[in-house]
Amino acid sequence: MLKMLKSIKLFYLIILNIIFAISSGKLSAENGSQKMQNFPPKAPQKFQQLEKHGDVRQDPYYWLKERTNPEVIKHLENENKYILNIMKEYNKELK
Repeated sequence: MLKMLKSIKLFYLIILNIIFAISSGKLSAENGSQKMQNFPPKAPQKFQQLEKHGDVRQDPYYWLKERTNPEVIKHLENENKYILNIMKEYNKELK
């Protein structure tokens, strides 16, 4: 019973945090501008068939291994921008 109450409290805390984030504008788009990314960039899936030891599988992100591919570089740059943007708030708090 105690575990269930703790789970319910945690659930409500998460919901309240989401509501606060939405109301404060942290989870909303800024009029469609790309100044602040609210969600991490998603890499497109490009399925590659791989076969090893008779097993065949599809890897949708195999193309990300191509280090000199301009699309991979652009995706990694976007991921870096996203994380720097997210961490900007925490860096201010630490200083």
